[in-house]
This record gives sequence, structure tokens and C-alpha cells, in this order.
Amino acid sequence: MLLNLTFSACYSSVSNTEILYSTAIKKTVEVRCYDTKDKIGYATGCVVANDGKILTNKHVIMSNDGFFRYIEVRFFDNDDFIPAIILKVSETDDLALLKIEYKTEEIFTIGRGVKGGESIFIIGNPNGFGLSFSEGTVSAPLRYVKYNEKEIKTTQISIIINEGNSGGPLFNANGELIGLITFRLRNSSGEIIQGVSFALHYSVIKQFLE
Repeated sequence: MLLNLTFSACYSSVSNTEILYSTAIKKTVEVRCYDTKDKIGYATGCVVANDGKILTNKHVIMSNDGFFRYIEVRFFDNDDFIPAIILKVSETDDLALLKIEYKTEEIFTIGRGVKGGESIFIIGNPNGFGLSFSEGTVSAPLRYVKYNEKEIKTTQISIIINEGNSGGPLFNANGELIGLITFRLRNSSGEIIQGVSFALHYSVIKQFLE
């Protein structure tokens, strides 16, 4: 008796999100800042140039007495932190540019726009726990929000962010940088409203880097 058998190949496919993650994680760094090691602050940064320039928030590198004495970054596949220096900060927007002694081909490029409802992604360092990847949508492509007594251009996103995510990249499905995670919305009592998060608008980043 002859049996008609159908065979199919067994293989594992890699999703676009997995590819996006594996690429973007190489362009993102943990940031830690301190004056003394008994009190360390953690945040995130984005590699934006081949010679080791890293973008983050200005408030990340600021203490109550000025800039932190020590600023260091670490890549996802390295156990050691690399010392960083401050190249420049924005006096009007919450941006800072750091520099480390490091050469890389893995850098973020700035996107050309952002759309409401668009699928977006972030990488952050929540509470200093290590680089973590999250997915969400654009809630509003452009919001003018009052922050530190100044109105700034932001993109509102649905992703819940935590302490340590500041300075992390907001990027699209093409891996382009379209924002920098900066702050969360609070109510009149100072409590955090979950899922209402803001990133500095890509146009603000582009102008700062240029």
C-alpha cells in the first residue's frame, strides 16, 4: 500500500521586531552618573556618531550642585563602564552631548517625521536594571508641553517609562531615531499618570546635533 505523504521543512523565522531589537540595542548605552559611589544615578543614551558621541538628557548629567563629577556609559555586551566627557548642553532644551573614546559603525540616524498611531519602540535602563526594549504607539505626534517653565516640542507615546529611561531612544520600525525619552505626565498631586509619556521631538534633536 502506497502512502501519499506531504513533507514540510522545519525552520525558525526571525521577526522584524527581533531584528530591530538586535540592531538598536547596539546603538544604546546605559548611563551612570555620580559624585561619590554611595549615590549613583542611572539613565540611558543613544550613540549618534561613529567617534563615540552620545546623546542624552541634560537633567541626566546634572546634580543639585551642577554637573556630576563622574559620567560613564556601558554597552549591552560589555561589563565595563567607559568614562564620558560633556561636549555641549542645550540651554533651552533638555539635551546633552557626551563623548567617549570609542569607534563604532552602529549609530542612530535621525528620522524625517512621526505619525499618530505609528508603531514605535524604546530602549531604556529602568531603575538601573539594564537595557530593556518596549513597544507602543504614538499617541500624539506633536505636543507643546510646559517643562521646567519652558514650552518644548514633544511626541506623546503610550509606552510606560520609568526612572532610568531618560535619554533613551524613541525609534520607528525603520530603526530611525524620532525622539528622546524625557519625562512623564503627573497629576496635580504629583502622582505619575501611567501610559502618558513624552519624548523630545525629532526636530529638536536634529537642530541640537547640527
